[in-house]
Amino acid sequence: MLQITWGKIKNNLWLAACLLIGNILLIATASAIPMYAEGIMQRIFMKELESVQLESGRYPGQITFSVNPPQIPAELGLGEIDRLESELTAGVYNDFGVPVLSFARSASSRKLEVENSRQKLEAKLFTIAPELSESTELIAGRYPNPEIQPDNLLEVIATETSYITQNYLLDEEYTVKGMPVKGGGNYTMKVVGVVRAKNPSVSRLSTALYADSKLFNEIFYNSSRYRSMDSVQWIVDLDYHQFKVYKLDELQGAIDKYATFAPEKYYDFGARFGAVAEPFPAKQDRLNLTLWVLEVPIFILLAFFISMVARQILTLDRNEISVMKSRGATRPQIFLIYLIMNLILAGASLVMGIPIGMGICSMLGASSGFLELVSRAGLSLRLQPFALLIAAATALISTAVCVLPSLKFSKITIVAHKQSKSRTKSPIWQRLFIDVLLLAFSIYEYYNFSSHLAELSANGGGSIDPLLFLSSSLFMLGAGLLFVRLFNYVVKIIYYAGRRFWPPSLYTSFLKVMRSSGEEQFIMLFLVLTLATGVFNARIARTINLNNDDAIRYSVGADVKIKENWQINTQHSVGEITPTGDIAYTNVVYNEPDFSRYLRASEVSQATKVYLTDAGSTRAGNASIKNVEIIGIITDEFGEVAWLRSDLLPRHFYDYLNALAANPDAIIVSPNFRDVYSLKIGDRLTYTVEDNRQLTGVICGFADFWPGYSPTFTQVDYTGLSLTLERSLIVGNLGQMQRKIGVLPYEVWMRTDGGSVDTLYNYAENGEVQYRKFADLNAELIKAKHDPVFQGTNGVLTVGFLIILLVCAVGFLIYWILSIRSRELQFGIFRAMGLSMKDLVAMLLCEQVLISGASIAAGLGVGALTSTLFVPLIQVGYATGTHLPLIVAGDISDNARLLAVTGTILVVCMVILGGIIRRLKIAQALKLGED
Repeated sequence: MLQITWGKIKNNLWLAACLLIGNILLIATASAIPMYAEGIMQRIFMKELESVQLESGRYPGQITFSVNPPQIPAELGLGEIDRLESELTAGVYNDFGVPVLSFARSASSRKLEVENSRQKLEAKLFTIAPELSESTELIAGRYPNPEIQPDNLLEVIATETSYITQNYLLDEEYTVKGMPVKGGGNYTMKVVGVVRAKNPSVSRLSTALYADSKLFNEIFYNSSRYRSMDSVQWIVDLDYHQFKVYKLDELQGAIDKYATFAPEKYYDFGARFGAVAEPFPAKQDRLNLTLWVLEVPIFILLAFFISMVARQILTLDRNEISVMKSRGATRPQIFLIYLIMNLILAGASLVMGIPIGMGICSMLGASSGFLELVSRAGLSLRLQPFALLIAAATALISTAVCVLPSLKFSKITIVAHKQSKSRTKSPIWQRLFIDVLLLAFSIYEYYNFSSHLAELSANGGGSIDPLLFLSSSLFMLGAGLLFVRLFNYVVKIIYYAGRRFWPPSLYTSFLKVMRSSGEEQFIMLFLVLTLATGVFNARIARTINLNNDDAIRYSVGADVKIKENWQINTQHSVGEITPTGDIAYTNVVYNEPDFSRYLRASEVSQATKVYLTDAGSTRAGNASIKNVEIIGIITDEFGEVAWLRSDLLPRHFYDYLNALAANPDAIIVSPNFRDVYSLKIGDRLTYTVEDNRQLTGVICGFADFWPGYSPTFTQVDYTGLSLTLERSLIVGNLGQMQRKIGVLPYEVWMRTDGGSVDTLYNYAENGEVQYRKFADLNAELIKAKHDPVFQGTNGVLTVGFLIILLVCAVGFLIYWILSIRSRELQFGIFRAMGLSMKDLVAMLLCEQVLISGASIAAGLGVGALTSTLFVPLIQVGYATGTHLPLIVAGDISDNARLLAVTGTILVVCMVILGGIIRRLKIAQALKLGED
């Protein structure tokens, strides 16, 4: 049986190779999805943790356990602290599954009363933790001695803040009250040093005093004084670079375990990485869904390819099968032969497909756009069990698809085979009008989704329906089949229109195509689907990327926008003492920061002041309108700095700015003032900004969109339910606002040269400026490029097209090789009848134009039509909530790259075919025909 099976593989070597390639690509694509999803999420997880460390200056792999000694039940006493420490020491090393870099204990006392002849103070004493030493620098004095000095002297250090606010002096001694020493007397405390945070912008030091841990424990860590401690804290630094996304459940389980490690009333636990890790399972689920949905067209085409090749093998073996059947072979025996053959091919595909799947993951991670690959660090990939399971299941399904048709072919006897050769039937898909049914189903789904497009857009998108991608794939398949159905009629029309004028080579080509039994339909359909998928994928990638970039540009509004922390001018502001003893200011006057520093920045080409608040209010008729976004601008400067897409407003953006500049009191408002509250141009509107300051403006226009403005916002009510509410807009002249109500804290919007803005970052790092808001458009765009969903989308679309193109090239090459081989005798007859080799080549070229050229043109048309219909619907799944109208984007460079790649493959195939034609021994074929 194995010998017969191996003989069949050798007899159908080219087709078996096609089947092997199809299986390899199918298994590789299927197994790549879970590996890529895990790899990209691992990369994003690490980047987010590193970003936390960079932005906050705190180690993200840190976990803390703290206990409140005064609240420990008396019967447990100090032993409870020892028990907790021993259990933590024994368990934390294993429970989190990563190496522990450090394990330290720190503690703090309750407030101590200290005094000397100069002052009385309340001081809280902390132990010097390792992280304090690492994040601070000594600016005066020295570090304290770890031992209690003679006369019960305790040496401590102070932070710079406490040193200044508490008016400490170096080497000044204070008597500690309420904590007597054994044998009588009191402790004496002396400040011997002062420390400062190395990075004040990210490190916040307590206004407390610090003592060496050994000294602290000697005083407080005993059965009589442990309740004088305010807290005992254990700080554990885990090697967060060893965290694995696929072990997040175990990580969360460890967090849950230690969150209930002891009674809640005296125990607390925190993990800095918890907030980053918590949303990742949901992100990974969304990425997995997106990738599987995007792969639907690839799976359909690969399955179709494998099925067609398998049927071609069975068709070529039909004569041999009928002979075996007539000589006594049973149907199970024939079925077993093909089952073994396909299992061998599937096993080989499984071995080769998984490593290729890892290579596909690398290509997915290197894609920044359709057919755009960039250099990125490799993904951390793992041959996970689920990927192996998917690969094995795919191999079994592929085997079933290839083997099941053999049951039908195993019924054919020699008589039935000879009878079938005299009858020609149109393919079953033509007889059942599968093309029409596919088009009808996909068009129905298109209209179904279109009717809900407005609702989906209003909800901000965020989900992708697999049926939508399936519908687009079925539309392309149905349109391709319809083209194949109509192709023969079109060729006949062309033939009859010029049959009096065709030379013999073209005349023969037309007859060959018209009288074909349909063997060319396979390659024609694949060419159509390849080009259509390429155009469709390019449009999806371009549309998603462009609309995402536009959404980011719109939400930021300018290249860079910042808002500093403004200080209140207490001398000119009115302050009142509240019942709690705090000061509340009214009629606030602010100290305006130095605006000119931004104009001096080398990267900034233009800057403008923009007052913005989303807490404004107004009245229209009897209606009170809250949550109004009020924007004050300097019109000419704002027009040079702000970004707004040209199609968002009915007139050019500058026309609105000109109308605003024509009247100092002019305002532009959102359309709801007109549509809901019946206001019109020329009406006056009084609105309130911060501190109940009122302004009045004259409406000069209505704008649906404005840089940085979102017409809706989400608010969580008291029940925890998220509500989407409307936000109104009022845009006025900043100069007029400041003349009437004074200078309020504004933002600075800037246009840059497009590069980095290191100067602005340096302002913050040097402590020169404290930013309350900082938005860098370039950084946001780069961040979006690394989003796993967008990166995976671009990668899948690129890799999917290249896979389909490879399969198409293989099918194209095999089809023409088999076609030429089968027509070798016919070529010999043509040569004997006087047809030159030049005419023979012209005949084949004409067939290529008719079959390949027409298919390529049809593929481009089907792809463009599918893109026009379905891309706007698919884009909703990637909506970012900015409510911008979607643009179906296309670029001639995409089609150019598409045709270049396709053309290169076809040229390579033609060169190979040309070599085969030159090596044909036509004279021998003719002699064979005579014999």
